Amino acid sequence: MIAVVTGRVVIAASVRPFPAGVLHVRLDDVSHADAAAPVVAETVIPGVAHDPAGSGDGKTVVEFRLTASSDIDPAHDYSVRVWLDRDGDGRPGSGDVWSDQAYRVLTRGFGTEVTVALG
Repeated sequence: MIAVVTGRVVIAASVRPFPAGVLHVRLDDVSHADAAAPVVAETVIPGVAHDPAGSGDGKTVVEFRLTASSDIDPAHDYSVRVWLDRDGDGRPGSGDVWSDQAYRVLTRGFGTEVTVALG
């Protein structure tokens, strides 16, 4: 089955402001702990701005949609990961933010919608 995962990334008020970051959202097959996780789907969202002082609660919310590039194996484990490239240069840097926990989806009772917290 080809799957679609939808969700949102919530950038916390504690993340320093930036005018034009790039959000990388990946769906990984994390079934094998001793191997690199194959990417099943990825989306890149440019032009993400975050100004905690400019919103009521200081958070920025970005919606995303991932469509798997291949069939989902019900015996495998899948997780969403996020990298926020704050300066948009395409290289990991000291000001960038990564999701720091597993956001499981699709199999073993996990759904198709997820909220990823950054910061």
